[in-house]
Amino acid sequence: MAIVLGAIVAAIVVQDPASVPRWGQYEINWTDVDLSDPNPFLVELNVTFSLAASTPSAPAVAKQQPSKAPLLPPPLVAFDFEAGNDDSTPNKGMSNQSFPSASLVAAARSPDVPVGASGMSIDFGSDTTARHVVQIGNPFKALVGLKKFTITGWLRVQGSDMGDGGDRVINFCDGGPGFDLVWVSGGQLKLSVNEWPDGIHPQSSSGTVPSGATTWPEWVFFAVSYDGTLLKRNVQWYFGNSLNAAQLDTNATNGDYQRGAVGDPNLALAFGNFGPAFHANDRLLRGKLFRPRIYDFVLSGDQVVESQQRSKCRPVCDGRSCGSDGCGGACGECSPARVCSASGMCELPTTLMVGGFYDGSNTYRARFSPPYEGTWKWTSSSSLPQLNGKSGVVVATPPAQDARSPVESHGYGLFYADKTPHFSVGTTCYQWSSKGFPMQAETLQTLREGPDGNGPVFNKIRMTVFPKWYSYNHANPVETGTPYEIIPGSVAANQTAWNCVGSDCPSTAGSFDLRRFNVSYWQNYERLVRSLQDMNIIADVIVFHPYDNGHWGFDCMGGRDPAAYNTTNDKFYLRYLAARLGSFSNVWWAMANEWSFCACKARGINSTNLQSPSPVWDDLFEALSSYDPYGRQTSIHNGNLLYNHSRPWITHVSLQGLEDNTAAIRETYGKPVIWDEVKYEGDVPESWGALSGAEETDRFWWGLSLGVNVGHSETMLRPNVTDDDEQPLWWAKGGTLIGQSPARIRWLRSQWQTNFSSTFRAMPTLASVTPTTASFGNSNGPVAQVLTSPTFVFLHFIRPGQWLVPLPATACNWVVKEMDYWAMHTSDGPNIVPNSDSVLLDVPDIPFNVAIGCSV
Repeated sequence: MAIVLGAIVAAIVVQDPASVPRWGQYEINWTDVDLSDPNPFLVELNVTFSLAASTPSAPAVAKQQPSKAPLLPPPLVAFDFEAGNDDSTPNKGMSNQSFPSASLVAAARSPDVPVGASGMSIDFGSDTTARHVVQIGNPFKALVGLKKFTITGWLRVQGSDMGDGGDRVINFCDGGPGFDLVWVSGGQLKLSVNEWPDGIHPQSSSGTVPSGATTWPEWVFFAVSYDGTLLKRNVQWYFGNSLNAAQLDTNATNGDYQRGAVGDPNLALAFGNFGPAFHANDRLLRGKLFRPRIYDFVLSGDQVVESQQRSKCRPVCDGRSCGSDGCGGACGECSPARVCSASGMCELPTTLMVGGFYDGSNTYRARFSPPYEGTWKWTSSSSLPQLNGKSGVVVATPPAQDARSPVESHGYGLFYADKTPHFSVGTTCYQWSSKGFPMQAETLQTLREGPDGNGPVFNKIRMTVFPKWYSYNHANPVETGTPYEIIPGSVAANQTAWNCVGSDCPSTAGSFDLRRFNVSYWQNYERLVRSLQDMNIIADVIVFHPYDNGHWGFDCMGGRDPAAYNTTNDKFYLRYLAARLGSFSNVWWAMANEWSFCACKARGINSTNLQSPSPVWDDLFEALSSYDPYGRQTSIHNGNLLYNHSRPWITHVSLQGLEDNTAAIRETYGKPVIWDEVKYEGDVPESWGALSGAEETDRFWWGLSLGVNVGHSETMLRPNVTDDDEQPLWWAKGGTLIGQSPARIRWLRSQWQTNFSSTFRAMPTLASVTPTTASFGNSNGPVAQVLTSPTFVFLHFIRPGQWLVPLPATACNWVVKEMDYWAMHTSDGPNIVPNSDSVLLDVPDIPFNVAIGCSV
């Protein structure tokens, strides 16, 4: 047996001295191994690398806030919405003997609460087609006859739309007896007693409860008191946040409001909407409610502050992606492979264990990509004595010139490890690694030169490991083979069956030894990945997919019965996958495409819940995380269901559809979003592949206006090809691109990455912009999607006309650039007087894209 050491740089093996550039690939090869085990793939091999004379970064310790005992008399009604029974929540107020709990009707608990607080809030969402409400008693009698009361709580309003009369924070009124507390546009609260809140009523000052806040303080504490025994100054308002104590709103209006005692409406007490006695289509509180309380007396200013229970803290992260925010919370959570450094950054530790793998011909390999410069010592451990207990040293030198470092997520943005922004422009080419070698070469040429020879378009390609049995894709991978060895005597071993093309070909399921890998397939796959790396293109590796349809059986390697599904074979595959490919700095993991359509892995999934539990997929993610010491970018692509992207192993959201929900999804998870599938430019009969070139191109501008990256693909039929399964569709097979969108996508990429930076000062990244939907005073609906930072505004107009666009409150010389996305032409927009606060834009047609920024 011999051990061969070397560094792989651009597919060249460099022998001793043992050194490798940072983020490069160092390889240990055990050759001529005497194999006594009949299956060499079952040999366990791990190599631990440690950075000499260094200690791993340690995560900062979160500061815990001391708890305070409440000094207030108990409220009459109180809800904390703690986790528990999905359909009810206990009433912790004094009325709980008669009214012990409230019902949650299509209202979801949320962990989003004010800084420093614990518990759950209620998210009423934005769906006005159904009733979303928390209601107690039908009828509720504990408030009837009150001459005084105080309502307190926390609000985070997230929608600017308003139903007639206001969005209901609390409804206990039928237009006569009772009371209503509503939110109205302008960021104000209104109170009515024994009448509807329509017209002139007690109202807080403008902006006290704003909508759509995305930075601290997102939550506002409110208190409103009513005293029906007074002749004047009956209503008073208080507002505060997690840092500042609630203060009297001295600019509130119409506080002289003597309406006597609260009458009996004979209704349920409802939070977030009308109760069951009324329609609920447009009165929904579009946002979240936390810790509501109703007291049967008027609270003093000091008592209001006590009820507030604020943390007295403002979170400060200042670019930190993990560790303490100074308020008992965290600036973020690191993926399982990373640790939080003292500076608050998620970084790889200085001791990493990589898996080894069998590569045929009596050879084992272990690969390492050093994340830091310095001297690394390594030691091997193995179930095979010949591989066990070996050691050595490798020196990680500065990164190779022009080599890209791995990509990481920071907040909403993607960055290379050297902190350079990464602007993802992807394409999908599912099973090109399973097609013939000439087509693979053609695919690489298209990626390298662009379809027109004018330069590359894409810097990411989504590609499966397993072949695809689907429309236009009914053929076995004859030249490349599959990831597994074929069992002699099986259907796949029959040459006639294996060469068959068409949907009527015999199934080859059961023909593959799932404990023996086809080494030649994997060697070719990593050749393709290395070729992509040489072009600085990310290989977004799709680990599983549902498009096997039982033909090979790779979609369900643990059986077809979801209840009995066994992940042993899947994990065996994941370990080999991570060992072979994890050290490539350009590799990302996409755990599955349309994950919820993999029926055999559906144990525990609730198909009626958009974000359903997914225990089998959780198990697979945990396994892959344990095998991948580098914590490569990891996602999972949705079908009809969303995965829980708050899981620590998810680095970014891979999305198809749900365009109208994208801004909310981005905000909910606080991670980069990529529209990996926006349908495709093509002319196939299926709707998913029939976008025009203009529609495909517009998807990229649209996505940008929402702060997300976008991916492309193409399904253009060749008229001279009569057999569907012979159609060379880029979407699944690669080859060449003939559509109209790639050149225009390349132009967009050049605008965003290069031209904007030379035109505008302080060009922001997608991590530092805020997406909103703007109407600009139009009563007929939204006018544009707007992306904003203090020095830059990008608008994707969806309605023609003349629109007065507000500018950020930044003193600078603003420049307007109007972009013709189809003609690939930029023209100057209207001149703006320095330090103006708005600009009038003429939008002749849509889609229409405008960039406004501070001039260089």
